[in-house]
Amino acid sequence: MDAANQLNIFLICLCAGFVGGVLYEPFAVLHKFLQGKAASAVLDIAFFLLFAAFSVGVSAVFALPGFRVYMYAGNILGLILYAKSIRRIVDFSQKVCYNRVRKGLKRRKSTKNSKKKEVQTI
Repeated sequence: MDAANQLNIFLICLCAGFVGGVLYEPFAVLHKFLQGKAASAVLDIAFFLLFAAFSVGVSAVFALPGFRVYMYAGNILGLILYAKSIRRIVDFSQKVCYNRVRKGLKRRKSTKNSKKKEVQTI
């Protein structure tokens, strides 16, 4: 195997790690709702099992060679790149959406309460 082929394999694994970061998003949302060490451990184990299956699938589709350390380094680096780039944008967007929904619900609740008060005072 030549160096160019190894670079291509590394880039495939880097992209697979980045996609693994996208796969982590539902687990991150569940982390916010489920508190506790046991729930966190179960979610992390479930994610890494899913990610391992995804990595094996990528290896099979692209006919990657057996165990190579740089392949796993590419997966981990892809996860880190996702966490440091797109994850921040997604997290910020989730906070914005959450705050807008929360304000809308408060506004809706306050208008219902004010309508009830108007009806009662008449």
